[in-house]
Amino acid sequence: MKKPEDMFEILKKDVEIPDIVMKKAEGAFEKIQAEAKIQEKAKITPLSPKKTRKKIPAKRMFLVAAAVMLGAGGVTAGAAAYMCWSKTASEGMQASEEMQKKMEETKLTVPVNKSDTQNGVTVTVAQTIVDSYYAHIIFKVEGYDAGEGKQPFFETETIVVDGYNPYEEEYDEKRNFSSGGSWYNGVITGEDGELIRISDGKPLKEIEEKWDGYKLEDGSYEYCMTLTHTADKDYFMGKPIHVELHNLGTVEKADFTNAIDAAWSFDWVLDGSSEKKEYDLNAPIGDTGVTVKHVEISPISLNVTYDFPKKIYNKMDNSSGMLFFPDGVRLKDGTELKGIYLGPGTEGYISQNEYFIAFPVDRILDTDEIDALLVRKGVESRDRYTIPLES
Repeated sequence: MKKPEDMFEILKKDVEIPDIVMKKAEGAFEKIQAEAKIQEKAKITPLSPKKTRKKIPAKRMFLVAAAVMLGAGGVTAGAAAYMCWSKTASEGMQASEEMQKKMEETKLTVPVNKSDTQNGVTVTVAQTIVDSYYAHIIFKVEGYDAGEGKQPFFETETIVVDGYNPYEEEYDEKRNFSSGGSWYNGVITGEDGELIRISDGKPLKEIEEKWDGYKLEDGSYEYCMTLTHTADKDYFMGKPIHVELHNLGTVEKADFTNAIDAAWSFDWVLDGSSEKKEYDLNAPIGDTGVTVKHVEISPISLNVTYDFPKKIYNKMDNSSGMLFFPDGVRLKDGTELKGIYLGPGTEGYISQNEYFIAFPVDRILDTDEIDALLVRKGVESRDRYTIPLES
């Protein structure tokens, strides 16, 4: 995967990416690097300029990588299996037709189709994808034109799960969750970790012409909200949720321009699936003295627990970012998928020696086909340790 500084040189090319997105992406990597040192308290940094949380959870939350700031993307052919899949989920998350069918059958993804129309603009909760720790909520926006190449943006959001709003209420570790979001814009991280354009697979660094990846062929836009709760398993499933999206406009050069003063409101119950692969391991990471103890992989997320004594951590140079970051997997056919981090993620010590990293991935994974975990040797290194997965 590219070094952060290399990534930003690519992202800063004139491909109609708003300055505010770049500022968030740069801030994300700066935050990842600055907060990689272990602290007793956690810290949450929101994805977008919305309200800041009052309290801090037990584990640190880290921001999405630059590819996420750009939006979900992917290249997948084939029609939807049974339900009408959003662009974000089908192409953006690279869900094969086979995986679409599996996800529908297990209720990992379900159609919601709840709409609210305000001032001529209809926003629809198209579908959700929910596993044990994460919930993707995909909205379709119709009847609004942001303008050529401009990113649409909701000024603020209100999210209440099972009666709890973490932005407004006293911190409760058992109920707290974080949120982030991105607009579909036709960009994906490919198998090799490089950013590419969906329509033609062209590497982003080679694109010189201006283009508009936000607006879909039918003139609509898609927004994916991601909720995170790793303190307990299956937190979101079966919970009532209330979402309000306030004021729709655009962002450009770090400024939000409001076009429609309105609030779109939705209420429904989240569905999902806890289906995943789990591995209890004692796999050494080279000769570092660190071992991988436990791995959980669902089609949309990756959770890894390490035996990582603090005395070893303190002797290592972690100034450039998180150590031993599991940003890829190897498939049984030998294919390596790199740079799969989507975010927002969680990392930190859960005991004296146990270190935990968890995050949603940027594509749909067929867990039956994964046989190894890829762990980066450092933020600035392209090399990875290969950790075989054994049941």
